[in-house]
Amino acid sequence: MKTLVRCVLPLWLVLLPLLAPCQSQPSAFRAVRHGMAVLPDTAATLFVLDGQLYCHTAGVLLLLQRDGSEVSSVAPDTDYVKLDEGIDYIVRHPVSGDLYFTATDRKGRSALYQYSPLASKHPKPKRVDMGDLIVKHPVFSADGNLMVFASTGRSASTHDYDLWYCRLEKEGWGIPRNMGGRVNTRMDETDPVICDGQLFFTSDGHSPVDGRSHLYATPLLPSQIASDTVGMLTIGRGRVSRLPDPFNLADASTSCLVFDTVAATAYWLSRQAGDTRPLRSFHGPLDARCFWGYVRDPEGNPLVGAEVTASHGAAVDSRVFTDIQGFYSLYLQRGQAYTLACRDAGRFSDSLRVPSVASVDENLVVEEQHDIVLGALPLNTPVQYLNLFGPGVSLSLGDGGIVMLQPLVRFLTDNPTFSVRLSLSNDITADPEFNALLTEQRLETLRSYLAAHLPSTVRVTLSNACGGEQKCDSASGLSRLAVTVEP
Repeated sequence: MKTLVRCVLPLWLVLLPLLAPCQSQPSAFRAVRHGMAVLPDTAATLFVLDGQLYCHTAGVLLLLQRDGSEVSSVAPDTDYVKLDEGIDYIVRHPVSGDLYFTATDRKGRSALYQYSPLASKHPKPKRVDMGDLIVKHPVFSADGNLMVFASTGRSASTHDYDLWYCRLEKEGWGIPRNMGGRVNTRMDETDPVICDGQLFFTSDGHSPVDGRSHLYATPLLPSQIASDTVGMLTIGRGRVSRLPDPFNLADASTSCLVFDTVAATAYWLSRQAGDTRPLRSFHGPLDARCFWGYVRDPEGNPLVGAEVTASHGAAVDSRVFTDIQGFYSLYLQRGQAYTLACRDAGRFSDSLRVPSVASVDENLVVEEQHDIVLGALPLNTPVQYLNLFGPGVSLSLGDGGIVMLQPLVRFLTDNPTFSVRLSLSNDITADPEFNALLTEQRLETLRSYLAAHLPSTVRVTLSNACGGEQKCDSASGLSRLAVTVEP
């Protein structure tokens, strides 16, 4: 048997495992980046075969041993060298069970080969006739009737890869066809993978400004164009969407996305500063809903380390903390309504009710931006609110007044053991007795509003400032509410 490794193993293989600790989640649903191992800069291909995760680098086929969804070690694999020592990628046909692999031929071109283990006692690989096209990274649809691959056409160039496809016919694979200009650009589209009806791929042409490669998704077969239409839209005509964080980071190139559907984990390669290629993983729903945004103070400054949670009912589905830019992102299942809550020490908390959405969008991940502003909350120090009530001598809270009170109500709802002291005064007329009476009636409005919106455990103390030493006889036309929150 030919050996796949023809040199002494490099030191980086001996020093593994290099896996960083995973982040813990407060519930069984894990929706954040789940791990990272470091591969050499020459890591070129990533694929899953028969439940095993492989990587090809520098002429070596590597088996990535996993503990759950985490990579624990990396070692050369020699199980497939009997096929061809130049193998850089293998995939199994979902129906026939035949192995398809790509390897460099005598002309230095990447060719496609088929191996049928059950065809005879001593089967031999045979080259698949693809019209003399270069073939890289073939993948199959779930029914096995469609193959998608990357190719530079008949040119042996290492640039301008496009995605191609061909259909399985009675005589074998049909004529390969370019997927078209909606998917392909003047630069490289590579590393196709099919999962849950979506075609994922790597491209450095859809967002060429930053000079990096990114991961994209498009429906493999878009929805029917009408309810009474049987035919499907042409392959490659669906909307192309860039995957959000954590699949695409702002300061890294990403490529080679693969899915292990049994482990419900996605893996991909990224390239950051330096010569390493981190292998990243993500455990969560493929058909996801992404909430993201920035948490800032009223002056627009980012709040670092603010806690953002998503929950339905009493269960917290996911919890993250903002980064140095105040950015957060949460990945959650569709079909569920959520409450987003944000907290930061010494500030009003905030929460937002987000209704459910159905899984009918062509995008794999539905992105929703929700920016949050948290105002400062100085405990034990009075905060002044002006003119909470309607015009004139109205006894009703105005719309603007309710908006002003909402952060306070949210904070006390999230912290039901706190106390709040409210002191109201009205300088509406020059008659101090009238102002004191108006203040008393407005306090009743405030008492009713807070009783309806706060937990019963919150202690609320209200006082009429116009009935004390302050005579409220300036006729300034102002209503002042001093609010003091005490832990």
